[in-house]
Amino acid sequence: PPFVVTPRVDGEDASGRYEYRDGGMVGDGLAERVVREAPRHLAAGGTLLCLANWESHWGVDGLERVRGWLPAGPEFATWVIERDRVSPLRYAETWARDGGARSGDAGFDGLIRRWTDDFAARRVVALGLGSIRLHRMLVPHPDTEAVIRVEQAEGAYSAAPGTVLADVFAAGIETARLSDDEILDLEWLVDDAVTEHREHRPGQESPNAIALSTHAGIARRVAADPLLAAAVGACDGELSLRQIAAALVTLLELDGAEHEIAEALVEGVRELVWLGMLRPAAR
Repeated sequence: PPFVVTPRVDGEDASGRYEYRDGGMVGDGLAERVVREAPRHLAAGGTLLCLANWESHWGVDGLERVRGWLPAGPEFATWVIERDRVSPLRYAETWARDGGARSGDAGFDGLIRRWTDDFAARRVVALGLGSIRLHRMLVPHPDTEAVIRVEQAEGAYSAAPGTVLADVFAAGIETARLSDDEILDLEWLVDDAVTEHREHRPGQESPNAIALSTHAGIARRVAADPLLAAAVGACDGELSLRQIAAALVTLLELDGAEHEIAEALVEGVRELVWLGMLRPAAR
C-alpha cells in the first residue's frame, strides 16, 4: 500500500499526490488501517508484507504506536522492523525531492512548510521507516499468545534478503511457541554467515569483549558473554542445547549453577534466532 505520511491542509492532500506512495489520510492513518484490517483478509498460512512509515508523537514512541495496531490471539505472528528514524524536516525534504521538487524551485519552501506545519500541529517529533510482516498461522495453538517482534534494525541488507528474512520469521515463530524445556531438548544450528569477534589486549588470555555478527538478511552485531559464545560454537546440530549446557557446567566448573546456565542459554537462543544466527536443526 502507499506508505508516505502526506500533509493535510483543510482536510485535503497538500503534497501533490503520488498514488504509489502517498497515503492520503491524516498522518499514518492508512498504514494503521491496513494493519488493523489485514487479519480478516488473510487465509490460514497467509502473510501480509508491506512497507510502512509511522509517527512518533511527543511522549509516545512510534514503534509502541505500531504495536497497538497489531492483532492479538494465537493465530497471528507479526514482525515489525524500523529501518530508520528521521526528523520531520528530513522526512519532508526526502519526499519533496522524491516528487521532483528541489531547493530553490518555486514552491519548494511552501511544500516543506506544509509538511512541517502538519507535523507540528499533531506534535510529531520523528518518523519511522520500515516494514511489517503479519502472518496467520496454519495451525494456531489455542493456549499461546500472539507472536510479536518489534525492533529497530538499521544494518545493511545483504543481496536478495527476502528469502533469508522469510526463513528467520518462520524460525522466530517456531521458537517463540516452544517452552524453555523444548528449546533445551532441541538441536540447534549456527548459520554459516555468523562470525565471532574477540577483543584482547596483547598477551591477555581472556577477551575483554566478544561479539557475534552476521551479514545475511540484515547485518547484525550483538555482544555475547563467554558462556553464550561457547554454546553457539557447539551448535552444529549434533547435541541438544541441554547437552551443551551440561558440558559447559563441567568444562567451566560451575556445579550448582545448572539452572541459571540453562535459563541464560534459552534466553540467548530465543534472541539469536530472530537475528538470523541460529535455527532449529530440524528445519
